[in-house]
Amino acid sequence: MNCTKIKLSTTGSTNEGKELKDNRNLAAHASDQVFDRHDAEDLFNFAAAICEYVFVLSEKFAEFKKRQGGKKNPKGTDISEAAT
Repeated sequence: MNCTKIKLSTTGSTNEGKELKDNRNLAAHASDQVFDRHDAEDLFNFAAAICEYVFVLSEKFAEFKKRQGGKKNPKGTDISEAAT
């Protein structure tokens, strides 16, 4: 996944993806760059939030849409059709 291409904020900024890209693999590869525990925790939590958004939210939304199939809203139209 190329994080610099993901639109992660409502302003359209890709700063989040750039930070992850710039800091990736620091623990796995030898580097002179130093970062503290707080920075490492922030980067981990941010990467976890992206995974939650990309994988978990989309799965939950798909399940929601599946349950909505065939239900009628008060106006008598199919809810899944009205949402598209």
